[in-house]
Amino acid sequence: ERTSELAEEKHRSERLLLNILPESTALELREHGQAQAHSYPSCTVLFSDFQGFTRFSAELGDTRLVSDLDRFFRAFDRLTDRFGIEKIKTIGDAYMCAAGLPEEHPQHALAMVLMALAMLDEADRVNRERAREGLAEWPIRIGIHTGPVIAGVVGEKKFAYDV
Repeated sequence: ERTSELAEEKHRSERLLLNILPESTALELREHGQAQAHSYPSCTVLFSDFQGFTRFSAELGDTRLVSDLDRFFRAFDRLTDRFGIEKIKTIGDAYMCAAGLPEEHPQHALAMVLMALAMLDEADRVNRERAREGLAEWPIRIGIHTGPVIAGVVGEKKFAYDV
């Protein structure tokens, strides 16, 4: 029974690590105790945010604000799986993801443009739901850039995979 509990706990820990890090980075960290930063000569990075978010955050209660952000970000997270894109992080209302790392993606720029178009569709869908609830629309802005990047695990406490 104790062995089964330990195996289940190990499995839970691995799933959690894979939620934080790309799979290849998590494996490197587990096998070597650290993960090296890597250079990628060509990747595509996307940033998005919501126009007027500061005003929205002042108007909504804390719980509602986080709940609304969660609706958008969960939809975007599902899209990263569809297009083979790595979510990097969110900061406030900003969402950052990258294609072409840590695994090569031969058409990373195309995948990211398709991701951006799908994000616009998802944001429109969520905004229609919000309108039915009598809530204001959150207009989204998206920027994309392709070029070289360095990515790796940064920090020791609450470490993160970052570009």
